[in-house]
Parts: sequence; structure tokens; C-alpha cells
Amino acid sequence: MSAGLVRLSLWRVLPRSFWIGATALLLVLAWRVPESVPEGLETVLPALADGHRRQTVWALALVLFLPLLVSRSAGLARTWRASDVDWFAPLPVARSRYVLSSSAALALAAFLAAGSTTLASELFAAGTPARRVVRTLEHPAFLAVEGHGPLRWSQADLDLGACAPGSALLLRPTVAPGSGPAVTVRATLEDAHGQRSSTEQRVFGRTRLLLPIPAGARGAASVTLERVGPGAVLALPRESIDLLLPSGGATRMGLELLLRLFLAFLAWSALACGLGAWMRPVYATGTTLALALPGGPQMVGANLAEAWRLAGEGLAPPAIGTEELLVALALCAAGSLLFARALGRGREEP
Repeated sequence: MSAGLVRLSLWRVLPRSFWIGATALLLVLAWRVPESVPEGLETVLPALADGHRRQTVWALALVLFLPLLVSRSAGLARTWRASDVDWFAPLPVARSRYVLSSSAALALAAFLAAGSTTLASELFAAGTPARRVVRTLEHPAFLAVEGHGPLRWSQADLDLGACAPGSALLLRPTVAPGSGPAVTVRATLEDAHGQRSSTEQRVFGRTRLLLPIPAGARGAASVTLERVGPGAVLALPRESIDLLLPSGGATRMGLELLLRLFLAFLAWSALACGLGAWMRPVYATGTTLALALPGGPQMVGANLAEAWRLAGEGLAPPAIGTEELLVALALCAAGSLLFARALGRGREEP
């Protein structure tokens, strides 16, 4: 690997002026994002303001950086054939050194793009610790009309004794379409020994309702959801209850988001680099971006679309899984291998 080759490839993939300008734009945007939180939600999800900032900055960063990194990476093989092969081929240096330097440049470009995004999203954040979504609980779906009694069920897949202090359930009740504008709901969580916590909230459409797990609770969990007074038809669809655990602090959440974004930028750039060595760069760019879109297979990016949604709600997404890391590394290795094999073709065009 050569520092000069790494630097040359880096600024080809991520032009210095563009990176500086994009970073400045992200910082200004993060500074100007309003910190207002809808009334009533500041006590439910105190990290919601930071989440809105992260979501806004991430959206712009993906629009700015991802197409550029992918398109520039897809053109590296064409640059080799057009000019680099002439001066590099006579040198007493293995071509693997060129491949390693280019791969290191892709990793550095991905880190700079992800780092700029994380810096902008975290610099002006209040640093409020967020809870982490661990999993979605299984529960029955309910509809409760006016006069209907409390809805009560046992949450068999939840062991309260295994939950850390500060854990909570996040319920997302809603109102049935056409049944009215709102309804007041009271939710109660009780363990096998009678310890309980309760919360009451007005529900307008799909609403976040945070139900803390009582300190020292243990055993099976029993959840009760009931209407308070007249109002619209109360609905609790399936997969509307998430288990939240303490995330370990806002700094840790920022670092995890940085890693997710870095993996996404690096994997898609590497794939575009490999594909661009065997097809026209415009086709490689289009193919890679189609795979990277939220509607695509979501092979990599540590489920970036879901992480982006949860971050906007002031929640830390689940930890990156081993499978996601392996897929990202596999795409990086495949892209580097395709790129290395193509360098031996000299000026031959795909």
C-alpha cells in the first residue's frame, strides 16, 4: 500500500472541495433544525429533538454523499485504463499494491463522509440518553368501542426480571379510521407480585405511549389497556409494542450510527468499484443505487432505513448483527476482487 496512491484515489472518489462544502452544509442544517417537540411527547421520548436532527442530517447526507461515492467508485477502473496503466505498468510494483491503495481510499472516503454526517448530527444535540429498541413483542390485536371494558393480556414473551433498570414498553395505539378524532387511553403494566406502573395519554392517530417497567419487577408481565371516557374507537394493531432498554448514553448511540453509515457507504462504494470494472460506470452506478434504495433488498447498511426511522423517533436502533457485518465485508471483498481481476486486462473496455 502506498500513501501517495491512497491520497490520489481518495480525492478522486471524494473531491476535497465537495467534502468540505458538504460538511459545512450539514453543519448549518443541523444548527438550524428546530428543536421543538410535539406537546406531550417531551416526557414520553425526551431524545425526540435529537432524533429529528439526526434524521434530517442523515437524509441530506445520503443524498449528497451516496450517489457521489458510488458514481466515482464505479469510474476507478476506467481511470486506470485511460491513464494510470501507462505510468504504473512500467514500475517495479505489484498491481496488488494499486488495488490495496484504492480499497483503502474507498474506506477512508466512506469514513470521512460518515464522520462528517455524525459530527453534524451530534454536535448540536442535547445529549439526552435514548432507549434502545431490543425487539417487538408478540401480542393480540384489539379494537375497543365506547363502553368496552379494559383489554388485559399476559405478555408471555417478556420476563420482567431480565430487564435492566430504566427499561420500558413503547406502545403505539391508534384510533380506528372514521370513528372520531381522539380517545384517552390508560395503560398499566403489572408483574406477578402486584408491582405496577401506569400512564394515561390522549391518542390522536398512531401515538407513542411509554410504559415504564417498575423497578424490581419480576416474573410474568400483565398489560392492561383501557379507554377513559368517550371518544373514538381504540385500536392496537399487531406488532405495536416494543421493548426498550437503556442505550448506554447519547455518545454511544452516535458512534453506533457512525458505524452503520460507514458500513453502508463502504459496502456500496466497493460494490460499485467492482461492477464498474466489468460494465460501463453508468450501469454500475445505477445497479448499485437501485440495490441501496430503501425499497431494494437492503443487503447491507445494517438495515439503515430502519435505523433512520428509529433515530427520528429518539430511539437507538438494535445493535448491528453479525450477519449484517458479514454481508458488508463480503460485498467489500467481492468488489475488491472484481477490481483486481479487471486491472490485468490493460486498456480493454468492458
